[in-house]
Amino acid sequence: MSRSPQMPRITLPRHIARNRSLFFLVFALLIAASAASSARAGWMPVGPFGGDVRSLAVDPVRPDRMYLGTRIGQIYVSQNGGKSWELLRGFKAPDAWVVDSLIVDPSDSAVLYAGLWSLASPTGGVFKTDDGGLTWKELGGIGGQSVRALAMAPSSSKILVAGSLEGVFHTDDGGASWKRISPPRHEEIRNVESIAIDPVDPSSIYAGTWHLPWKTNDGGLHWFSVKKGIIDDSDVFSIVIDRAHSQTAYLSACSGIYRTDNGGGEWKKIQGIPYSSRRTRVLAMEGGTSETVYAGTTEGLWRTRDGGAHWSRLTNNSWIVNAVAIDPRDTNHVFLGLDQSGVMESRDAGQVFESANGGFAQRQISGIVPDPSSPGRFFASLMQDGQVGSVLVTDDNGVTWRPAAPGLDDREVLSLLLVTQPSWRLLAGTTDGIFELSADLKEWKSESRIEAPAPARLPAKASSRGTPTKQPPKTSTAAPEYASSAGVTVWALYRRDQQEPIYAASSAGLLGSKDGRTWNRVPLSVSGATITSFATGGVTGDILLAIAGAGIKISRDSGRSWSDLQVDSDPLFRVHRVASSRSGSGVFFVGGSTGLYRSIDGGGNWEKFGHGLPYSAIREIAVSPGDPNRVLVSSDSGIFESSDAGEHYSRIDVNTEMETLPIERLAFHASSGQPAFAVSAFNGLFFYLPANHVPPAAAITDGIRSADDTRTR
Repeated sequence: MSRSPQMPRITLPRHIARNRSLFFLVFALLIAASAASSARAGWMPVGPFGGDVRSLAVDPVRPDRMYLGTRIGQIYVSQNGGKSWELLRGFKAPDAWVVDSLIVDPSDSAVLYAGLWSLASPTGGVFKTDDGGLTWKELGGIGGQSVRALAMAPSSSKILVAGSLEGVFHTDDGGASWKRISPPRHEEIRNVESIAIDPVDPSSIYAGTWHLPWKTNDGGLHWFSVKKGIIDDSDVFSIVIDRAHSQTAYLSACSGIYRTDNGGGEWKKIQGIPYSSRRTRVLAMEGGTSETVYAGTTEGLWRTRDGGAHWSRLTNNSWIVNAVAIDPRDTNHVFLGLDQSGVMESRDAGQVFESANGGFAQRQISGIVPDPSSPGRFFASLMQDGQVGSVLVTDDNGVTWRPAAPGLDDREVLSLLLVTQPSWRLLAGTTDGIFELSADLKEWKSESRIEAPAPARLPAKASSRGTPTKQPPKTSTAAPEYASSAGVTVWALYRRDQQEPIYAASSAGLLGSKDGRTWNRVPLSVSGATITSFATGGVTGDILLAIAGAGIKISRDSGRSWSDLQVDSDPLFRVHRVASSRSGSGVFFVGGSTGLYRSIDGGGNWEKFGHGLPYSAIREIAVSPGDPNRVLVSSDSGIFESSDAGEHYSRIDVNTEMETLPIERLAFHASSGQPAFAVSAFNGLFFYLPANHVPPAAAITDGIRSADDTRTR
């Protein structure tokens, strides 16, 4: 969806009431809580908060305790009703696994179940914790099943039913053992997306498939179709049963919402929700009864208060609602789990929503750069976050974030570079060319032109004797032709020094520019490989290193000629990152699958060294722009810092919240040259706190702000 230039808004347009007083309350609490620990260096999460939420669960015994599941195999917990969230580090699942189901045992709220499925393959499973999420185990008997739905019997918390791509599975001992209760290899009872269990009779079960719904009244011994009244070929996303009148149920499908009052014998399609909003991801009954029902759709939240006769939309139609949770103490207290925008909270039954994302960050950040002209200002580029904004800016070291400017629409930003010469501009490498933002921060514009490819040389003309005729070489005096960068994917932007050229690794090849607007082709042939990392070195920047595919290329004449560079003879070695000292020397760093390598002679000789670094895969290397002796390295074993140009390293992320998270990017303060930010793969940004440093107040409601602080529906 394109956004107009007048949309400098953020997380969610126009109807989120922000509580300014909460900011100052959390600020005071954060300062007090950190006073004892600020004597040592550390890292603090600063968002930008929010992201994709796939599931929500409220503890029925202690409703202030809540859980949320994500699309990258993570679970968060809140102990204060959604005011702040903490990652459950004891839960270990692959990044590609989606946590679509969370259930708290009402008889013992320390017990929690999670149902998962994989984006990468038809696998998944069910996990269980007995200690409130500190430790988890994957349950046997259902391992390897792509679990798309999980339900607990209201009459017995030991009974759970799971729906997977292969069918329906049942346990009556809290997950200790499972058995399939749907016929093996059944033509229809497979690809199960939703499950509902009768509140009185746990042997009565609905199973919604990617085609139509089915039901059993005897625990799976016999199944029968319950499709009467439903449009054929309807994917059934959600089923809910009235706890007081179990013959009444609702189901949502790609064809709309349906209601039955005779246990599925016949369904009636509910009117009142537009055709465009018919993809209802989730249904939730207020108080478990059928009069008030919330419908979370791909176009916002809807509600009926008269059993489905009339519906009203409560939110903006840009919200994609994946989960709805209602506070058992107060049915006016409603939580939503959204794509991109995280958790939203309403205390007036949906009239006004506000963000409840403090501590929860699932943003995928592709880059972060400091502004040397404004201490505390950083720009961060986001991927797959069109609603929030492709590039955000903070003026207070990450306490608050706002969209930098309109104009990028839904383009993915893969790289950022801030240049100050010949004028201040922020360059964004996108999937659709290079955009720039001038110092007034008004609007992104596409000003870049790329040199057109050289025309193919024609074969030599044959002589009358059949042999090619030798012709003197022709020297072309025609100026090169240039075209817009639109359609070109730009993976990396690089400039070591403001007086040196700018380089762009793109789908059009390696490009060079003096001003960031006119780009010429650098003659580097990589045979279709992607250039993922780039660095220059030497006194004048004439030594160039580029990672192309699985190898490294080096040029010693500013890119006119290139050769292969080998730093490790191991055939299994894979290079990940290159970097160089900013001192004008010939110091280069190469990070790969087996550790860090350094050259002090312009890439002629390489040393694989520890010097305090473990021999593990290197993800990122950053050299301070203000102090070339200060180097940061992130590896699979943590973040390490050197203050002597790489001679010695010490770890700086021990006992911090991000200790176990993969770190993809590192950034320094432009003025002081001190470490500033670490970018995690999926969990947002972390701000570095030196020893004896008072932290900024970053734990506000969602960490992303707009020009106006209060927005109502």
